[in-house]
Amino acid sequence: MSEEKLLGGQRYFISKIMEYFNYSKSQQSQMFTKALQEKRYDSITLMFSEFLEIEQDIREGTSDKTKLKHSLISSMKSFLFHCKQNPLLIKGELARDISFLVKRIQEFLNEGEKEKVDQEKLNTIRISISSLVKRYDSESLIEEYIDLILEVPLSYKEIDLIVQYFISELLNLGYSFKYLSEWKQSYKELYQYIKDLDREELSKALLAFKDLIKEPTKYSIIINSWLPDELKNELETEGCINLKYRYCRLNESEEYIIRERKDKLHFRQSDKYHNLKVEVVAYDKYKAIEKVVKNLESYLGMYKHYYNFDKVAVNVQCLLSNGYNEWVQMRTDNTDAQIFNNSISARENEDIKDFLLLRDKVRKENGRITTSIKQLNNSLEMLKKSIETSPENRLLNNWSSLEYLLNSYEGKSIISKIIDIVPKVISLYLVKERLNIFWERLLANKRFHEINIVKELFFKCSKEEGKYDKNKLVDFLGEEDNIKSLFESLEKDVVMHREIAFIREVLTDLSKLLRNIENLHELIEHDLTRIYRVRNKLVHSNNNILFNNIDIFTIRLNKYINSLIGTIIHYLKRRPDLQISEVLNSIHETYEWYKNFLKSESEKTKAIKKAKEEGKETGKISIDIKTASFPPYLYM
Repeated sequence: MSEEKLLGGQRYFISKIMEYFNYSKSQQSQMFTKALQEKRYDSITLMFSEFLEIEQDIREGTSDKTKLKHSLISSMKSFLFHCKQNPLLIKGELARDISFLVKRIQEFLNEGEKEKVDQEKLNTIRISISSLVKRYDSESLIEEYIDLILEVPLSYKEIDLIVQYFISELLNLGYSFKYLSEWKQSYKELYQYIKDLDREELSKALLAFKDLIKEPTKYSIIINSWLPDELKNELETEGCINLKYRYCRLNESEEYIIRERKDKLHFRQSDKYHNLKVEVVAYDKYKAIEKVVKNLESYLGMYKHYYNFDKVAVNVQCLLSNGYNEWVQMRTDNTDAQIFNNSISARENEDIKDFLLLRDKVRKENGRITTSIKQLNNSLEMLKKSIETSPENRLLNNWSSLEYLLNSYEGKSIISKIIDIVPKVISLYLVKERLNIFWERLLANKRFHEINIVKELFFKCSKEEGKYDKNKLVDFLGEEDNIKSLFESLEKDVVMHREIAFIREVLTDLSKLLRNIENLHELIEHDLTRIYRVRNKLVHSNNNILFNNIDIFTIRLNKYINSLIGTIIHYLKRRPDLQISEVLNSIHETYEWYKNFLKSESEKTKAIKKAKEEGKETGKISIDIKTASFPPYLYM
């Protein structure tokens, strides 16, 4: 059984992690977007670094100490949460060290409400974390994750967590999703049918991921960019412009390369534009280009305002070489930012469509636009503006949109309002979200459509436009024979197997559903406080050195906002006279009622199980699975 579990976990890891390697610009994978939205378990090394930075700010007195203390406490709580979740920190080489550190942090937090910080305990924690950072960087952790999967039998749940932490370390190193998508194509082991691989073949496929641990490459890049007079003069006198990277004038042989390819490159020849060569170290070519272009565009921003220059400064075409004097033509806009722009705008359009219908209905019935409709309108306007802006401004605009929606809700601070409401919105839809994923996977794989139990499910539960009837689907999956037949029939697809196992677990044991909901709530709380710290860093210091990909936070934040907007629109369409504050209050109250409901239904489950064991009748006791799956909101 242990060997079977070990190999099963390895198959699941390879199948599941491939969702993050399956981005295609021409046809974006729906599962890829979903995976990014749900990736809430971030890099452990990044969390360490954030803690050390906050603690250093407190020691140096560079900011408001009261606010910093709150940030330090929330950072510790987040760290504790992830220490208790991450399988590597529980079962891997780090387990002993982390266990000891956790005790120290818990001791400190127990005294966290005291006005004076216990500096001695804080110093011990700081030194311990500082030592861990030096011992385990992202490269080391990536190796440790693979070794753990190769050596230790792990559950589906544990593999789900490792997949997210593993991807987070890759992103923290500085890889782009576009490169990862191309990287996998050079490993045929990752394309074989995973179910048919034996232990040796699985090991070979897993070890392929260790090839991502390498020294970053030095890239030379030639770009064509608009320059203001000030920088143009500096380039002519100094031969280069130092703006974090050295943007140098081209020599004659390099200029010849440009002239040779002028028909394809389309570099502008105006005296306002200049060809520049810059060298940068990066883990992949796409990140290399993104670094030098983003840095230059950012620096030129104020000049563009001053000179009233309203175009993109850097040409869309560039040349790249990785040191072998072979120049390859590339695009400067071919980066991960395009992924996030596309995915955000696609989801946003659904909300905008529903909002327009609601706004017209209210205008016609009331003869005016209500305050709630104006609030929604302004929030959606902020989201719309964020699509074409820089990654940093996208996050800031998304956060402002969320703040605007929650202005009318009771609470001491904006972050307290956000972490009170947003996790509840997402948690209330946990079952619905997993049913959506299950249904989408069934529809997407044509092989499944020939299986008898799947045919029966589609026949009984389908609605128009490829959607499902939620009550009929829960009835169908609530039947033990049906779920068992699905489980056995789809066994060869290990990811689908996992989805069915999870649905079966939460529909048959509501105490486990409650634990999943409470865990998700806490996870999102920590996620939002981390995003808030990123937002504050951008606002107060414009320092994004710690974050190789700001948009990885924004895509989750955008998912939270759209879920909240979708809920508000849904209820305002039914009752246009409702205020947004009333909907927000209902979210809060419904979540508290829902947890109590699940506890009550869990007791019924125990009573039924006990009665069956004692051979008694259970006809009078029934479990309300539909309400557990789709909790109705209070008061509305």
